Amino acid sequence: MDKIRTVCIPACENHEGFYKVNLLLNWICPICGEPRGEIKEGLSYDGSLRLNCNVWDNPCGHIDKYEDVRKEALQNGLNGANRTTKYVVNLSGGKDSTAMLLEILQRNLPVDYILFADTSKDFPQMIDHIKKLQEYIKKKYPKAPPITTIKCDKSFDYLMFEHIKTRGKNKGKRGYGWATMRNRWCTSTLKTAELDRFCKSLKCNVVNYVGIAVDEPKRLDYKIKYFKRKQFKLMKCYPLADWNMTEAAALQYCYDLGFDWGGLYKHFDRVSCWCCPLKNLKELKNLYKYYPELWQELKQMDERSFNRFRADYTVAQLDERFKRELKDGGGNDN
Repeated sequence: MDKIRTVCIPACENHEGFYKVNLLLNWICPICGEPRGEIKEGLSYDGSLRLNCNVWDNPCGHIDKYEDVRKEALQNGLNGANRTTKYVVNLSGGKDSTAMLLEILQRNLPVDYILFADTSKDFPQMIDHIKKLQEYIKKKYPKAPPITTIKCDKSFDYLMFEHIKTRGKNKGKRGYGWATMRNRWCTSTLKTAELDRFCKSLKCNVVNYVGIAVDEPKRLDYKIKYFKRKQFKLMKCYPLADWNMTEAAALQYCYDLGFDWGGLYKHFDRVSCWCCPLKNLKELKNLYKYYPELWQELKQMDERSFNRFRADYTVAQLDERFKRELKDGGGNDN
């Protein structure tokens, strides 16, 4: 399966230890079609000075010379003014996608659209973060595209409580209820489907930049989606993994640039929807303790849902547990 990878290589033969360029490549050997090797940090020596850049050894044995790679990049439709592919940043707003976006702009990689999917259940601090990020990009990278907000025409609450299922064993029943590990309808409907719809509307090949860190290898999915009877394709690219950036490094990267999400990462491992039932007990306890207005809304949502918030607890039961633990001086957060 073809992969799109980002590499940093010398911009010319006599790089003087300084001139380098970031390129996107189809990660297959141009000679035999086998996968290229893993990207590593290395050095290029031009006869007088050394340059830090990417290196790789192809398992097939064919050697990629930097001169040939630069020529390939000019012809593969992924780079430069003659490219035929559109580049879309999938901006969830969390630490990984934020670090990815800012580093993509810093490296001057191609970006045509920056998409943020509004589920209406993001933390208020997340919405503030998106606004702050937009102002930062506008000031530092004036040629970058603005952040485009996409939103499903059906609301989160409608889908959860009112939508009539039309197929499957629950056909005719009302509402999807709380999401589960097996049925994350909120992600698939409010985010993934909207992103796919937008990319499909571009009517060309699309590379989707996705912010997944190098220490989450199981989440890397290079499966290609096809549109318009396979006339166009949507390919995923994972720059953080290519750059060997971990989750912790991504968060620190953002902190160093002044992005702190109003303290959300002090209370939560993930800062997606505040009402997510897949949060761990420690995160839910912090929601109860530090965000009482959102907690009250969570209780109201649980009262309307046909299924339990968690297999082991309703929100009302969690409310009693957290109240008791805080009164007793802490309690087990696991």
